[in-house]
Amino acid sequence: MGILDKFKRKVETTLADSRLEEELIYKHILEEMNSGVIRDGLYAKAMANSNGDEAKANSLYMKYRLQSVKDAMGGNSYLEYVEKLKLEEAQNKKRLNKAKSPKKKPISAAEAERLKKFKEIKAANRREKKRMSEDKKIIAANKKQKKPLSPKEAERLRKFNEIKAARRNNN
Repeated sequence: MGILDKFKRKVETTLADSRLEEELIYKHILEEMNSGVIRDGLYAKAMANSNGDEAKANSLYMKYRLQSVKDAMGGNSYLEYVEKLKLEEAQNKKRLNKAKSPKKKPISAAEAERLKKFKEIKAANRREKKRMSEDKKIIAANKKQKKPLSPKEAERLRKFNEIKAARRNNN
């Protein structure tokens, strides 16, 4: 096995890697096209060179896009290029999220008091809803057992029915 055989094997391996990388790039381009991501300038060039034939334009677009990706790779492997793209996309998302997050403005004392009252009312409503749910359970249990209500349960039932009637009248 001479130096020429080693060189020939090295070239064949490099060419095989290159073909596999090209296949991955074509797959990437096809995924881009299927998701609607098309570079308008390259597609216009493809349409101009295909004399308006849509199928030929798509084929030429893929060829032009392949060269565009290879140029963007800058001598790196396709996998390194994809990692770089993912990293850039993640950085862009972070930057957009930072830009979207609203900065809290200081609020006035009156606004703070209003918010405090709102939270108190909301908490009271939650407690009332929970208590009413418990009352419904007691009523249902007593209906099943058909036993008389205790004075405390009777008072709760009376209040429950008053609140229920008041809500019906408000709606």
